[in-house]
Amino acid sequence: MRRVWIFLLLITFAINVYADVLPGSEFFNSHIFAHDQAIGGSTSANIETASSILVNPSTGSFLKQLAITTSLGGFTSLGTYGLLGVSYPTPIGTFSGQFLYYGMPSNGVFGGTFAFSKDVADDLGVGFGLTATSGVSVGLNLGFVYKVKEDLNPGLGIKKLIWGGSLLNLGLPIVISNYSPFPSLPTIRSGVDLMFLRTDPVKFNFVGDVVLGAWGLNAEINGGLSANILDLLVLKGGGFFGVNRYGYGFGATLKYTLERQWGIERLDIRLHYSYNNVLYSSSGASGSGHWVGFDFALGTIDNTPPKINIDVEVSKNNEIDLNLSKNIKFLYFANSAEKVVYISPNYDGRKDKVKINLNISENGILKEWKLIVKDAKGNDVKLISSKLRREFSLDFEELLKRLFAPKKSVDVPKEISWDGTDTKGKVVPDGEYFLQVYAKDFEGNESYSPIVKVIVDNTPPSGSVSVPYYIFSPNGDGNKDDITFTLKDLTKGDEWIAYIEDVSGNVVKTWNLGTDPVDSIT
Repeated sequence: MRRVWIFLLLITFAINVYADVLPGSEFFNSHIFAHDQAIGGSTSANIETASSILVNPSTGSFLKQLAITTSLGGFTSLGTYGLLGVSYPTPIGTFSGQFLYYGMPSNGVFGGTFAFSKDVADDLGVGFGLTATSGVSVGLNLGFVYKVKEDLNPGLGIKKLIWGGSLLNLGLPIVISNYSPFPSLPTIRSGVDLMFLRTDPVKFNFVGDVVLGAWGLNAEINGGLSANILDLLVLKGGGFFGVNRYGYGFGATLKYTLERQWGIERLDIRLHYSYNNVLYSSSGASGSGHWVGFDFALGTIDNTPPKINIDVEVSKNNEIDLNLSKNIKFLYFANSAEKVVYISPNYDGRKDKVKINLNISENGILKEWKLIVKDAKGNDVKLISSKLRREFSLDFEELLKRLFAPKKSVDVPKEISWDGTDTKGKVVPDGEYFLQVYAKDFEGNESYSPIVKVIVDNTPPSGSVSVPYYIFSPNGDGNKDDITFTLKDLTKGDEWIAYIEDVSGNVVKTWNLGTDPVDSIT
């Protein structure tokens, strides 16, 4: 920690000593977004809107809707900025483009940026792009965003942390004057978006970036605080301090969602306003400016859970057709079971396992499924599952494969079986067990099948049979024409069959008594 503080002090010292606009350094910087101006400048960890593509091409990785961003504003004496951008998410990745304009007092610059980004892991997005301007300049941009942590519980601490970084403008810049290339020389950016306090009505965030241009040019630190009130109003304030300039800003964002309006399924609207004050170190030029901007996100967000249909069968000697489609959570086991089946996993080839014919349909992309087995106390007994694993990896070849490969659902087998064993492969004790299928898509939507109650019975059947006499004469004379067999203490749950053989061993009479036998047969 001591070394970190020494490093920061050296940066501050260097910024003050060399507080001149150096030839080749960027005059106006890239803080041209209305919502960023209020928190001190652009942020490389913004994954909620499409406005940060210019400073980090990976920030569109986690967008779920068609996103449009606009911004207009400027300083009274230093120039005007304008921006119009679109980001379009697809199964392959997110394609983004922005049109830029900077009107200086004596010159005007038109430009644009194009980026491709993708979530190559559940918590990692990467992207690349090109920025070009009038005057034939072009620069390559690379970036990443990483969801470090998210804690949905209220309280103080690291409730959400997103880290972003980028390497910008690898190419030949255009020089409008001796001090104002656009884009700037190769620049490294890194920043965080940290939610440090989560309550029901208000969420508090800190956002900050560190910017370092080639050979120390354009070094700057910016950051600010925001308070999100009821997810409707966001109040913001922050500042920036660097080689070329320093200043402060504040503003607000209004958020509103329209559903099923004007033929649009869903429209998320954000209106931004920022006030910004800046002083340039070398020339002493200063200015204040007002900025307005809109962010629109159109299209549906998949909130529909996967649909699970199961047919249950018991191996051998039993036919059970069951079409289940309700979503009953795996909570109240015995009372919630829609079907009861019996198995005896003793490997005799009869009723050794329960088989589930499985069909899971999903509008989006299925991430995982599970067959959950619990005992009567709710303890986990066995888990059979498959999950599309998209974990963070430093394998460059693997990242390239994920970057350009379309997303696909996890494979779902047509049938899965439980053979009465636990996670260690041991046959479970006799008793009641409960099966349920769970599924989850990439949007976090979950669903559960109904519960199937399985009674495991490996205890051999027992009981006794008695008759009042051993000889009878079925001749219709009314005397001992039939014989009654008294069935005593036959175990329930076992499948009972009674039959009579002749002296040659041929079966002459059969009774199918089922699993709940009667007390007597005649």
